[in-house]
Amino acid sequence: EVQITYITPSITVDTLREEMRAICGFDAASGDQFTMKWVDDEGDPCRIVSQQELDEALRIYELEKDTGITIH
Repeated sequence: EVQITYITPSITVDTLREEMRAICGFDAASGDQFTMKWVDDEGDPCRIVSQQELDEALRIYELEKDTGITIH
């Protein structure tokens, strides 16, 4: 199943985490844990844990002018 969301370049990693939690149906109250990863231009998964990692993913996305960022 593929889910699509639109984010702004100024999104925080916490906001993205909450959006992904809602999209995937993870329950914050029960402490469901998950890891966010994006797929770089070489097909390698890269974790998104910090704001710096998210900013780098968005920077590369803008640089490459991709149609979207795959997060899984």
